[in-house]
Amino acid sequence: MMRLSGLFQQMSWYYQNFRVRNWRAYFGMSILGFVSGLGGLTQFDHRVFLLFITTSSLYLAFSFSINNCFDVRNDIKKHNNKNPIASGLVGFKEGVFVSVLIASIGMLVTYLWLNFLSFCIYTILLLLSLGYSAPPLRLKSVPVADLISHGLFFGSLLFLYGASVAGNLNPYVIALALSLFIHSAALNLRNHLEDFDEDMLSRTKTTACWLGKPRSAKILNKLLVIHWVVLGIITICVNPLFGILVNSVMPLVFLALKKYMPPVRAIDVCISLIYTSTIAYLVVL
Repeated sequence: MMRLSGLFQQMSWYYQNFRVRNWRAYFGMSILGFVSGLGGLTQFDHRVFLLFITTSSLYLAFSFSINNCFDVRNDIKKHNNKNPIASGLVGFKEGVFVSVLIASIGMLVTYLWLNFLSFCIYTILLLLSLGYSAPPLRLKSVPVADLISHGLFFGSLLFLYGASVAGNLNPYVIALALSLFIHSAALNLRNHLEDFDEDMLSRTKTTACWLGKPRSAKILNKLLVIHWVVLGIITICVNPLFGILVNSVMPLVFLALKKYMPPVRAIDVCISLIYTSTIAYLVVL
């Protein structure tokens, strides 16, 4: 009984290392990609959807787990109790082994039961995620490369993976993936600004630390504007009346939400609503 309780305790630490609570935005992104790929003659397949959910979960678990493995030094300095490896609950080698194991399972599933394009995208996702966190590349500490890689493996490619599994990569899906690349890069830069002081103390050379806070804030604002413009153009291309309606209503939604939540959070909600409504329009109509 003691061994069984110890096993459950160890499993709970692995689960903590996967940081499931941080998946929401990225899991939603991959699901939107899958839904967007259901247009045309593509039909919903419950078996394929279950495999997609499984592989997406394994990918996200790997990404956050491997990041924790190689963020140990910084998290110890920051007294980050959310990292069980930094807290000594999970060993470094153990964490790396579990990360590689779940990545291998995900690759095996995509290779055996999903299409070849999905397997290729999934493999690229894993490699980019690994390169972002682990040396010798550790792209998260390379200015500009951190934004580009994040925009790919936690943005456009994650969306395209979902669409490729569903089986319909049309021009609108590609355009939305481009928009999500900009959005994900902007989110990463925003996180850099929020962690600016801690990153400077730990000597983590992010884009924000490299450019400085004022210049990074200006670039972030430009990225946000570019993203809104690109997304607005996509909605109008989907249908002019739909695009005008969405782009007219959303500022009002933002003003209403801003009364109940921080402006940054209100913007995130509005962007999510635009993506969701646009993809729903493409699939249903």
